[in-house]
Order: sequence, then structure tokens, then C-alpha cells
Amino acid sequence: MSLTLQDYNRLKQERLSSEIPPRELCYVCWRPKGFCYCGKIRKLTSELRFAILIHPIEEKRPIATGRMAHLCLEDSLLIEGDDFSNNTRVNALLADPGATPVVLYPGPGSVDLSTLSGPDRRALFPAGKKPLIVVIDGTWNSAQKTMWVSRNLKSLPSIRFTPSTPSRIRVRHQPEKHCYTTIEAIHQVIDLLDKTPASSSRPHDNLLEVLDYMVGLQLNFAGERKRRDSGPRKRIAAHRA
Repeated sequence: MSLTLQDYNRLKQERLSSEIPPRELCYVCWRPKGFCYCGKIRKLTSELRFAILIHPIEEKRPIATGRMAHLCLEDSLLIEGDDFSNNTRVNALLADPGATPVVLYPGPGSVDLSTLSGPDRRALFPAGKKPLIVVIDGTWNSAQKTMWVSRNLKSLPSIRFTPSTPSRIRVRHQPEKHCYTTIEAIHQVIDLLDKTPASSSRPHDNLLEVLDYMVGLQLNFAGERKRRDSGPRKRIAAHRA
């Protein structure tokens, strides 16, 4: 049976109305409006400057804590790529005579900040020069590849730390429970290198507060979806019993 134009338009409208409309995005954090964490951010000014080198795959993830950290940190940079050997922005940062660049990477020869005293940590950075902490944001495999192919990063002194607590991320699988996300790693570096007395306020804890808020939203959504998806099947099973 052939369709009339009226029937065609009616069926088309029914199909379009049954489709789930795309969720409206926040164009700052690139999260759906219901999962936006921008309202929880209190911009942090630190004596450390962070250059976050984000892998293209990580940039597209719904949970990208490198971008989250960048939004929390004044004077930070977020630069996308995987081989930064010839990256103009990165090379300009590394050549800045007013900065002391290091890369946060747990490779052979890296200095474990957790084993040093406060004065010894600060002695890593000459007076009068701003510490530039280069952070590779990606999976462990992609970070390793980035370090391998980026000649300019391989030539930098490297630092690391020993995590004292498990990762707070509970919505994404980590290789080990002490493998930190990028935002947790940056928080830990500020903890170890910032000169703020321990008795003072800790504005950098907002990094973890924003992360916890986002994780809570994701867990609530996952729980609601699980209850929604399992509810009808349970009712059908009970009816058949």
C-alpha cells in the first residue's frame, strides 16, 4: 500500500518525537547541564604553574579530570596532543627563562617528593623562578607513549610522589587503587610543594571537592538508571511467578 504525503509526514513526526533529544551541554566543562560542576569551582591561584598536556582521546572522555583541574587553576594551560616534540606552545613554555620546568612522571630517575623534606623539595626550584609542572593527562599507556616520543619532555627533570590513600575516583576503573587521576595528582603536588603553612586554609582542596561532586553525580545517575532498567523486568518476573 502506498503512503500519502499526509501519512508520511505523520509517521515522520511520530519517529522524531520518539527519539531522545540531545542533552544540552555546558560549554565550559563540556558536560551535560545536569552534570555540570562549574558551580562548585573556586578558582585557585598557586605559586606553581601547571601545563596539562591532554591526549586527544582523554579530551573526548565524559570524565576528563585534566580539563577539570585546568578550570580550577588560574594561570594553567591545557594543550592537546600526543607528541609534543615540535609543539610551539610547549617549547615556548620550556624555554621561558623565568620558569623551572619539570615533568610529573614516575619514570626511572624521577625524584620522589614524598621522601624529601619541605626545604629539600623547594630546593629543586631556584629562587626567583616559577615552578612549571608539566602533567601528562591520559591513560597510563598513552602517557608512557607521550613521554617516549616527546623529545622535549624526555629531557626534563621528572618528579613523582607516593600516594598515601586510594584514588577517590569510583566511576572509572584504575589499574591500581593508588593510581591517581590527573586532578588528584595535581592536588598532591600542590600539597607537597606549596609553601602555605599546614595550619592555614587549604584552598587547593577545592580540586578534590569538585571531583567528589562530579563522582557523586555520576554514581547517582548510574543508580537511577540501574533501578529504572531493572524495575520492569522484576515486575514481569514476579507476575510470571
